Amino acid sequence: MSLTSRLTPTTSSRSPQTATGASVPPIPPSRPEWWRPQGANWPSTWLPIAVEARNRSATAFLDITKASLTGALNSVTSSYRTKQYQELVVIALTACHVADSAAPLGLLDHLAAFTGSGVAQGPQFVLKAFERELTARSVERAYERARVILPDASNASG
Repeated sequence: MSLTSRLTPTTSSRSPQTATGASVPPIPPSRPEWWRPQGANWPSTWLPIAVEARNRSATAFLDITKASLTGALNSVTSSYRTKQYQELVVIALTACHVADSAAPLGLLDHLAAFTGSGVAQGPQFVLKAFERELTARSVERAYERARVILPDASNASG
């Protein structure tokens, strides 16, 4: 399934489905309505979209991540926005790992500027959360792999 077909309305009366078989409304992830029905399963739906975008280009990856942040952050109350931000960014970085590509340079700075102050966590917190995600996925040498994927955050890990 192409990235475009995952994100845009279809002419079919049948809605696309997540990896778990749940129906996904045919609306873009920049809308909160895309995120709400996902519930706790959103990472399994978002990951292949992010992988496909990263395989296409750094620009496609950055664009879809920013669009998804818009929808994801607007789908939760303000008290959960930082948590949602970190979770989505960590899954986006996991997509870079799956695609065997480094994150676009300056990714965290771009995303922090895009979301505004008060939402984005510092690079060291995102890097540690990414390490934990790689460890949970049984990635060998998760510490080193995280720094290969996100080299511009390595100096902030201190």
